[in-house]
Amino acid sequence: MSSIIKVDTIQTAAGGTPGLADLGITSTGSILQTKQSTGSLSRIAVSSTSWAEPDTSMRLVLTPSSTSNKFIIMLSGHVEHRGDARGAIVPVVTPSGGSVVSCVAEQDASGGVAAASLLGTNTNMQEMFRFNNEDANYHWYPYAVQGTYTPTSLVAHTFSVYAVCHAGANLQLGDNGPVTTLTVTEIAG
Repeated sequence: MSSIIKVDTIQTAAGGTPGLADLGITSTGSILQTKQSTGSLSRIAVSSTSWAEPDTSMRLVLTPSSTSNKFIIMLSGHVEHRGDARGAIVPVVTPSGGSVVSCVAEQDASGGVAAASLLGTNTNMQEMFRFNNEDANYHWYPYAVQGTYTPTSLVAHTFSVYAVCHAGANLQLGDNGPVTTLTVTEIAG
């Protein structure tokens, strides 16, 4: 014996559209939303000695569906620098009405710097890209940076890219290589 139930819509008691939890379906670890940006397809020059956003077209805005969820942030691309140039690039997040924070921490011999404090000084992560060579040789190589962020409120969150250079340095992002790509994915908690 088989039964078939056919309905046009299912609603919550309040008349809204039910989510997975309303239907008794657990979704921990499921991908809830993903956005990706390649920003400008032109070469992006980074010369600021303070953490700054070199390409505002890379911004992605996502609103979390729960504060128990987690955002996974992936940033990849290609960098070019000359001589002893050095610097860094990291994904950051700014909750609506909040302050910008890094999505990655720094690891070093003295114990590193937590993600929440990374942007607090312009000397953190400045050797992410470095090649000791005092001449004018060019150096190109790919990079990939991954981080996470757990939201504390259900407001729009703007994800973007910040970069910094050592004094007198000049980095080029997306020069003769893969395009700079920022990907943000919300995972159910």
